[in-house]
Amino acid sequence: LVVLSLSTIRQPIQQDVGYDALKDFTWITALAEINFGVVVAADSPFKTWADLLAWAKANPSKVSYGCPSGLGNSAHIFGSEIAAREKADWVAVPFKASNDCMVALLGGQITFSIDTTLSAAPQVKAGKARVLALATSERMKLFPGVPVTRELGYDVLIESPIGIGGPAGMSPEIVQTLHDAFKFASEQPSFTTMLEQGSLRPWYMSPTEFTRFAQRADAEQRQLMAKYGFAKKAPA
Repeated sequence: LVVLSLSTIRQPIQQDVGYDALKDFTWITALAEINFGVVVAADSPFKTWADLLAWAKANPSKVSYGCPSGLGNSAHIFGSEIAAREKADWVAVPFKASNDCMVALLGGQITFSIDTTLSAAPQVKAGKARVLALATSERMKLFPGVPVTRELGYDVLIESPIGIGGPAGMSPEIVQTLHDAFKFASEQPSFTTMLEQGSLRPWYMSPTEFTRFAQRADAEQRQLMAKYGFAKKAPA
């Protein structure tokens, strides 16, 4: 078995990794979702997304945002899509990981970051950071007062499920047995508690639903990677 995620789909679009996300895996079930949000330092003057957007429009050449895991990944593409809708020209600053990005944010080196709530939550709890908006489909229990981007008028979000998969060609009986076992485990209170502690959201998908998600995400990622110049070149 293998853990499948949005990165599983994106990697073969960007570079030669030796596998095809749709042809080489059986997508068994999704269990949870990695959540992303727009984060600022606690001492930032921006209390809401509207505050940040107003300042960004008034100071277009001064806006920078942190992108953990580098350019071409979820945070960067999400920020670019929001900027495109606002006809803004924000500078995307790549970082190797969330820790580096958070250090830069708290040090005032970037205006804001688009990071996982897993990274942001400890800093928010410590009073060092603030989440202005969530790139999720619905609000989070951890940040009940923080709006999602759709509430702010954007048809852009980051769907990043984590699930279980296996090799291509698995028998339906084995897929069903594995699905049932993982679904049962995901319904236990201890699993929900673990997700909340990790700032993750439950997101169950059946084999059919997870496969359809992978197919849709593959098409969307191919379009986005090509749009922003991160898709690998077709062989001559």
